[in-house]
Amino acid sequence: MCQPPARYDTVTRSDRMYFLLIPGAAVVPRGEITLQVVAEGYQPMRPVALVAELRARPVRDFPLARATPAFRLLLPLVFK
Repeated sequence: MCQPPARYDTVTRSDRMYFLLIPGAAVVPRGEITLQVVAEGYQPMRPVALVAELRARPVRDFPLARATPAFRLLLPLVFK
């Protein structure tokens, strides 16, 4: 848990990797944080991670699922 809740953003590099640094002073040592992972064309996810686990294993892989396309039915308009 960040005190107070804060937002830290990052952008994916061309090799599909990214890095996010969260200042240690912003995190409760024995707490947990909720990450929000968003990518265009994929379903967003909000994994929760214990701070101790992140410190022990800071590199994570978030397997995103492709978003289901919203189908729109387009009908021809007929004017009389």
